Amino acid sequence: MASRESTSELSKNCQWCYRPFEFRKKWEDVWEQVKFCSDQCRNDSKNKKKILNREQIEAAVMEMTKARSPKSLCPSEVVRQLFEDWRPEMEPARQVCRKLHIEQKIVITQKEVPIKELNFIGPIRIKLKK
Repeated sequence: MASRESTSELSKNCQWCYRPFEFRKKWEDVWEQVKFCSDQCRNDSKNKKKILNREQIEAAVMEMTKARSPKSLCPSEVVRQLFEDWRPEMEPARQVCRKLHIEQKIVITQKEVPIKELNFIGPIRIKLKK
């Protein structure tokens, strides 16, 4: 049985939404296997349509940030170009941006300042990492 003190990390990023989440007592024995912050993220990760949309969004984000460099763009510009009904795709676009930020491919900014926490709230802009 792993104790909280012996757990090397007390927080990690969800493998679906890339938001950070904290250790919980109920996960004490299985913390190493916990990959998702919620049941919704685990279920969404199994949805093929959502996976395809995210792949499409990721490719478009990289293409548009390269074309726009060194200026930034809003993730809504990406999803508006890809989807007629774009509003439901905003959260997946933000998730893709978190992933690319972790991979150090892009920089997420708020008010022209790079973010420090991935659980940001409010409007963001993205630009290619220098």
